[in-house]
Amino acid sequence: MITVEITDSLNRPLKNLQTRTIDIKGNTIIPLNKKLFLFENVYVIADDSNVYTVSTSPTEVVFIVTDSIKTKIYPFVLNTDECRCHINKIEGPQKIIF
Repeated sequence: MITVEITDSLNRPLKNLQTRTIDIKGNTIIPLNKKLFLFENVYVIADDSNVYTVSTSPTEVVFIVTDSIKTKIYPFVLNTDECRCHINKIEGPQKIIF
């Protein structure tokens, strides 16, 4: 599971955001759960249910975060292993200050 923590500039958790993950072809990547229930400000970019939406080669995706005022886009690079069992993050932030 590829996740990212999102806070404001004062490091306060942001928990009511809308998020989407899209690959460079415009296809939406939909994880089974978009948020982790125990961590209100941790959002799921992709999970192992998405192994067939990315390649074993690096796949560029964008993670789009929206609140009631603004939208920001964050690039990530993902891939899957040879057996297509797990999704991996190659590049991208661990934490986003929105």
